[in-house]
Amino acid sequence: MIPKLNLLGLGINGIKHLSQETVEVISMCNVIYLIPQTINKKKIIDHLKMINPNVIDISYLYRHDEQDVNIYTKMSQIIWNGMKDYEKVGFIVPGNPVICVNV
Repeated sequence: MIPKLNLLGLGINGIKHLSQETVEVISMCNVIYLIPQTINKKKIIDHLKMINPNVIDISYLYRHDEQDVNIYTKMSQIIWNGMKDYEKVGFIVPGNPVICVNV
């Protein structure tokens, strides 16, 4: 099995900006790791879980007393481990993951 990592963006207005293509990819993934915006966080998670029930919010890793490099290393490890267990993994971030992340 060769795992596939799908980098997905919520757009600048969260679920209001999800493209049809993004929704299709979310529905096909075995697991989705998510960093939601803090505004309407529960609404975003609930909406995504209607598309794919296996959504995991990893924003809990953000802590004011830890350096960003350590936080992103932990997030990377979680996603990497998910790729060992699942064939299709999604990673959803605010904004556009190709241009920038609004975290």
